[in-house]
Amino acid sequence: MVEWPAAWRGRVSVFGSWDVFPYIFNCDRSRLPVWPAWEPRFAAEEIPARETIMALMRDTTPIWDDLTYDSFLFHATADYLHQKHRA
Repeated sequence: MVEWPAAWRGRVSVFGSWDVFPYIFNCDRSRLPVWPAWEPRFAAEEIPARETIMALMRDTTPIWDDLTYDSFLFHATADYLHQKHRA
């Protein structure tokens, strides 16, 4: 089993627009924080998005069931980086 270097803990997060990224990065084992826009399965390591972004996602018809629009991903990522930089 590969372990993340201790220096990376709290400095690496996963943002993706495809519902399999949490599985690709094995977030259950790696404990990487993930922004899963599709389901609350990874709630323990979930990166919260602003309610505005989540409301827009709920109100927008997706093209495919397992993808989210890159614009939502961009705003969630930018908001997360802004919050981390302020902390």
